[in-house]
Amino acid sequence: MGVVEDGKYLSLNEDRQPAMFLPFLMSPSGAAYLIVRSHRDPQQLAAEMRSKLRELDAGLPVDTQTWNSLLQTVLFPSRMATMALVSWA
Repeated sequence: MGVVEDGKYLSLNEDRQPAMFLPFLMSPSGAAYLIVRSHRDPQQLAAEMRSKLRELDAGLPVDTQTWNSLLQTVLFPSRMATMALVSWA
């Protein structure tokens, strides 16, 4: 079990919220997330991870996303608001 500092998890303008991570067996779910930090090329690493997971279970649904691609979604509203403000200047 791990408790981490309060943070913003869905959008930049939300209030900071507490978070806690539980071991998988303490909180079974239909989904699991694996976060990997590496200096390697993200696309190459993702392909190798998908391949390895399929070796373990060929029917396992696997979706990989880079941190930067996830941030694009979260930052989109703020970037559009900034662009609107800049165009008024």
